[in-house]
Amino acid sequence: MRPMPSSHFSHRLRRWLPWGLKVLLSLLLLVYLFRLINVHRFVSDIANATLWPIAISLAVYVPAQMLDTYRWLFVLRKFDPSATFRALWRPNMAGQFFGQFLPGDVSSDIVRLLAAAPRHQKKTALVLSVVVEKFAMLVVVGAVALLGVWFSHSAMRDRSLELFLMFVIISAAIFFFVLCRYRGKWLSAIANRLPIPGKIRDIIHSISAVSALSFGAGFLVILQGTLQQLIMGVASYLIARGMHISIPLVDWIGIHAIVSIVRNVPVSIGGLGVREGLFALFLRLYGVPIELSTACSLISFFLTTLMAMFVWVGSEGISFFLHMKKDHTSTLVHPS
Repeated sequence: MRPMPSSHFSHRLRRWLPWGLKVLLSLLLLVYLFRLINVHRFVSDIANATLWPIAISLAVYVPAQMLDTYRWLFVLRKFDPSATFRALWRPNMAGQFFGQFLPGDVSSDIVRLLAAAPRHQKKTALVLSVVVEKFAMLVVVGAVALLGVWFSHSAMRDRSLELFLMFVIISAAIFFFVLCRYRGKWLSAIANRLPIPGKIRDIIHSISAVSALSFGAGFLVILQGTLQQLIMGVASYLIARGMHISIPLVDWIGIHAIVSIVRNVPVSIGGLGVREGLFALFLRLYGVPIELSTACSLISFFLTTLMAMFVWVGSEGISFFLHMKKDHTSTLVHPS
């Protein structure tokens, strides 16, 4: 066997080392958490869970993902009227599934972009729709989190946390507004005058050719995102209730939103470890033991992963069956 060239090895190392470090960080964070908890109590909390609130939460998953896909479709259709729900559903679910094992929610957006690209000719419109939707959700989640801080437990009203959330909201809102509105021939003219690489100039030209999003459409995207975030917050709250965590709904939705923002930071795989640590930190203010908060967070992660897998694999299976059936019918009608 010929030895692997050093340049090829270095390329593979640079490619996989960050991912490996994030896996290691996730494991270290979980190990540290489990050193703090009573494992027997942790197992007992899981065994004593009430199933019916968790079952309702799982039943909400598919409608919530349908709304999530429709919001993406709503944005994309403003840029590309030929887009369809069917063409986005499976890529969106692929992103939801693989995003559970990738560093941060941004990675799930990359997955759904790669999955949707073969079905769309207007690649710039597709990419722009995902970026616009991402900033819209950052505005929504940041606002929900900030409201949660203001109207929940007094110990959560930390000035640095408030400033961080305000920074997220304002920054995301500016990017969202610019990406929705500021395009046209003037953008291409500016790009032609700037000393930038040709590839970047070509990208700017492509973006300038995409239709702008109206103020009304932008408001509807924010409204749909708010509904989505509230549904997911309530679904997460039902799991918490099933695990016998008793805190006010408003407080939980605020905590869930804060955790959702932080897990976007690609420092661990699927937010593992970071999410559990944050839940333990916030729920301790309500007297929730670390064993119970960790059990709730891991159960939520496990069930969400299972639902994403079942829905995605099921959707792919149905699509494959329909495609095979169509080919079979076409063969019968037009035999060679």
